[in-house]
Amino acid sequence: MAGPDSHFSWAVLGVAGQSLYRGGDYFLLKTVGAELILQRNFDCLDEDVAEEDFPESETLIYLSGEGRAEEIAELLHLVVPEAKLLRRLGY
Repeated sequence: MAGPDSHFSWAVLGVAGQSLYRGGDYFLLKTVGAELILQRNFDCLDEDVAEEDFPESETLIYLSGEGRAEEIAELLHLVVPEAKLLRRLGY
């Protein structure tokens, strides 16, 4: 498991934006082989939770990547220990 002082380096483009689909304000972080989206669990268009399977989760982090998602998830857990994996798709 990689630690916070590991050689893991980000070549990042962080973007703050707003989208009704993303629940209002959201943050997008891209790096080579991975993408992270931080957003509220709210769909402004439907005025309901965005992820119906997880209504108790106020904040969602979507993480996708080509082989690096697991590594990034481990690093994220070091920084935000209360973060929990809700679902894993295709990586």
